[in-house]
Amino acid sequence: MVLSPLFDSLVRQRIAIQAYLTMPPVFALLLLVFSLIAFFSNLTWWLSKMIRKPSARYYRNLFWLGQIKSRMGTSSKTMGVISCVLTAALVLFSYLPVLALRIQSYQLALSVYDVQVGTMYRAEESLLPTGTLDYDAITDYLEQGGYFVTGKAQGELYFLENEDIGSGQKKIPFLAVSLSDYNELRALSGLEPAVLPDDTFGVSWNREAVETEMQEIDRNIRQIQVNGIVLNKAQDADFQDSIGINLFTSRTKAVYVLPDAAISDLRIATTFYSANTDKPLTYEFAKQFEENMGTYQRELGNFPPESAFIRLNTLQSNEGISNMLLLSLIGTYAALVLLVSSFTMLSVQQLTDAIEQKHRFDIIRKLGVERKECQKTARRQMYFWFGLPVLTAIVGSIGVFSYLLWSNYNEIIAYVLPSQIGIILTLSYISFIIVFGCYFVSTYYLFQRNIEKH
Repeated sequence: MVLSPLFDSLVRQRIAIQAYLTMPPVFALLLLVFSLIAFFSNLTWWLSKMIRKPSARYYRNLFWLGQIKSRMGTSSKTMGVISCVLTAALVLFSYLPVLALRIQSYQLALSVYDVQVGTMYRAEESLLPTGTLDYDAITDYLEQGGYFVTGKAQGELYFLENEDIGSGQKKIPFLAVSLSDYNELRALSGLEPAVLPDDTFGVSWNREAVETEMQEIDRNIRQIQVNGIVLNKAQDADFQDSIGINLFTSRTKAVYVLPDAAISDLRIATTFYSANTDKPLTYEFAKQFEENMGTYQRELGNFPPESAFIRLNTLQSNEGISNMLLLSLIGTYAALVLLVSSFTMLSVQQLTDAIEQKHRFDIIRKLGVERKECQKTARRQMYFWFGLPVLTAIVGSIGVFSYLLWSNYNEIIAYVLPSQIGIILTLSYISFIIVFGCYFVSTYYLFQRNIEKH
């Protein structure tokens, strides 16, 4: 857990390569697998220490303990592997639906307007725009296609200082937008215009920013200088509105909102256009717009072709639904396959043991052990062989899910409500318990029939 933010910071500062981000999950996975297998490998020793002779507890559990010890030596690693598989099944059952819901909500959050065209932020000098989008061409294309523009916002983001060029993610926020351009975006979202007193600035945050980050910036950056003008942070001027993707490309978390007069002579970092239309774009028109307008804007030569992007609400909504269904189905199908395989292995193992242990149960019955006591011993044995891997898998999966949720907390909690996560977890574990219950009851019934069969 400590390595995740450490490597993320190193990659952001370009000290480490992107591949380092995979190391913390890999280490966590190896540690989990080792722990589960080691637990079952040492279980016989642990039981021997817990239940020692000549205590009364040892003699009361003598037959059951002997049954466990006789199989644990050959089955311990198998039980460990089954626990790992069950843990993976539970994680797939719970985390992939959460991830699917997050992707859909993310797509909708970034596509709040019918049309968004812009350029991605690139820190390198050679990749910066030399001009803006052809804003009028976008409006004309939409209206010629029969989609009247009911509202639009267009503008640019700027560097505060030339030294910021090439700084990457080391300095956040490091771009700025004019107050008028920002208010156009707010108006497009149906929000009241932001008001800043003279000689002040505000900060606009994306949805993934958390309160602690805002408070840190508010404490550390109370004053900035732009074009020789000193601006102070306005009171309660932290904005976190639903205004699409245009201000927050390339993982930018925040931008300064500056008075229009302070923007003059600043270097352009990105250019953007957003609009709403009188009716939703059809899928066919949206695909045509994406291809034709993308080609036209890139051929203007005002920015590198690879930095341009187009987001259309019609396409993003379809893509979000498709991704959500795909991930949910893959997670459910894979989890069910793993569950059925694991429980089938446990069931077959117990039924095979029933054939081998029938003679032992016959002996203790002849020694005077009542039928109810034999059934109780069989149940306890089943509780151990079925219950322990299941309990271990539940604890392990909760740990894995907590790790995944913690390591991606900002990205998930900004788009998925805690109540939604709770519902998904509840349904996942209820489904798991139902499948487990069916296998346990059927295996116990067959086990009893085998050991009582004459």
